[in-house]
Amino acid sequence: MSSSSVTNTLTFRAGPAASAAEIIDMIGADGYAYVDGIPNDFDHLSLLSLIGIPVPQYQGELVRDIKPDPQMQEFEVSALNMKPLVPHTELFEFAGLPPRYIALWAVVPAHGPGGETTLTDGYELLRTFTPEERAALEAREFEWRSPASLTAEGVQRAAYHPIAERTPWGTVLRYSGREMRCRGLGGEYVDDPLLTEYRDRGLRFFEQACHAVKIARGALLVWDNWRMYHSRSGFCDPRRHLRRVMLDQFGAGDANELSRAG
Repeated sequence: MSSSSVTNTLTFRAGPAASAAEIIDMIGADGYAYVDGIPNDFDHLSLLSLIGIPVPQYQGELVRDIKPDPQMQEFEVSALNMKPLVPHTELFEFAGLPPRYIALWAVVPAHGPGGETTLTDGYELLRTFTPEERAALEAREFEWRSPASLTAEGVQRAAYHPIAERTPWGTVLRYSGREMRCRGLGGEYVDDPLLTEYRDRGLRFFEQACHAVKIARGALLVWDNWRMYHSRSGFCDPRRHLRRVMLDQFGAGDANELSRAG
């Protein structure tokens, strides 16, 4: 994988409102922001609540622990094991709009090689398609399903969405290297040239252009889930422990299925 180190770094300010405003500005410009210098006892959720509305996650929690679970190691793809992840956006398998922002901070960073969160700009990928192809990405709907690792947690969802969806708050891009499918007229899964090209071009683009971020203890990484594809490199340290929060954009929460359910 050809990746570059994170450059969008902010130093934490004592006033959360000032840091929140800087984070929002940086995400608007570049799609993500990394904040270091945060005190060990800091309430990350209080800062993130100034950026967006916290969304209940799969088991109803606002803050989800992301750390290796031996029972999840058998799955090829899971946030809860130590294997590399495939590039994706979050919550594409739910009806409505996905959360606008995803945030991670480290309780215990991974020691040794690996464990970086990797990000690339999906809007830049979208610009590589022709106007006719972009129109098709907006017009056609595909099936998006929960991965097997979430099914094991009792989460088994599917929804139909376009790849690119225009909203009053901006364009939503959805992406999965594994869980987006096309059904034929008889309901069977079929190969689709547009979907295959989007998936394969996205994987190549991610390999070439991703930014790698190894989150330090207490530091915070926030990105635009409508714009950025993300992944994770494999690692060997079972003590790695991150926490994750998902945020709706202010004003867009009623269009998110998890927000309605929560």
